[in-house]
Parts: sequence; C-alpha cells; structure tokens
Amino acid sequence: ELFHVSAIRARITDPDYRVVLASKAAAAYPPAVLKQTETAPVLLENGIRLSGAPIRGGHVVWEDDVSALMLLNQKLADTREQLEGRNTALAEELKTRRRLGHLAEQNRLYNEMQTQTAPQVRRLAALTAEFEKTDDPAQEKRLLARMAVLGAYLKRRSNLIFLAQQQGSLPAAELSHCLRESLQNLALADVAADQLFL
Repeated sequence: ELFHVSAIRARITDPDYRVVLASKAAAAYPPAVLKQTETAPVLLENGIRLSGAPIRGGHVVWEDDVSALMLLNQKLADTREQLEGRNTALAEELKTRRRLGHLAEQNRLYNEMQTQTAPQVRRLAALTAEFEKTDDPAQEKRLLARMAVLGAYLKRRSNLIFLAQQQGSLPAAELSHCLRESLQNLALADVAADQLFL
C-alpha cells in the first residue's frame, strides 16, 4: 500500500516484465516497452523517460518527466542555430570588409601611381599625338625612342611605388632592373650609356 500511494512513478516487475507492484502515479506500459529499459533509458512521447534496473527477482522501472529538459534542449538548439547563422553572417561581413579594404588599398595605390606619373603620361600622350601627325621616318624614330624611354619609366616607376607600399623597402635587384631597362631604352634614342652600369 505504501508503494502504491507514493508519488514515485514506478513499478516492480517479475523477470518477464509483468508488473507485480505499481504506484498509482505510474502509467501502464506493455512488457515489451518496459523490457527496452534493460539497455538504456527509453524516451516516450510527452517528455516521459523510462529507466530501469535489475533487482532480485525482477526489475524496477521508473518514469521521469524530462519535458522541461527537452524544451530547454530545444531552446539551446534553436539558440545555437541562430548563433551559427549569425556567426556565418559575421564571417561573411568580415570577408567583405577585408575585400573592400584590399580594393581600397589597391585603389589608393593606383591613385598614387597616377599622381606621381601624371606629367610623364601627359608627355607620352603628346608624343603619341605628334607621332600620328608626322610622315618623316627620322622624326618617327626619334619620337618612338622617346616614347620607349617614357614607357619604361612609367612601368618601372609604377612597379617601384607598388613595391615600396607593399614591402616598405625596395630590393636592390629591382633597382638594377630599372637602371638596365632605362639604359637600354636610352640607347634607342642614341644616348650613349656607360656599359659599366649594366
């Protein structure tokens, strides 16, 4: 009688899981369901968990209402999903900011190159216009030589600006390339260059 009127939702079964004693709070379940508790607790509908343990002459099987825990687990899962979504969005935002920062830096470098080489670009444009107007082969050769010298300067100057901004210093080999290319293009304009610098 004491076991029957207790608030514990439990039952005592024989070895075949037929109920011998049960509290009045315990729900009725078929022996096959009770037998499943031999290996692990069984989660039923409405958040009821059946657990079991062997005792002398049979088994004891009890119920726990874990619906509040299940609800909390669901809330935690929902929160985790929201956080994962938010983390993904933040990661994408960071990636976009880095990409924009990289593009802004590239744009700044191009503007720097354009500012520092603007006079030479204008001079190159003037030489090109002059070249298109002339029919004199000697004049064409002279203009092409000047254009080659300016083109080499523009290419190397832009490269030096870029390297200085990216690395903070200029490799000696890069300066050697600049001198070599400049002297080679000056030779096209019949300017004598000392070969010791090459």
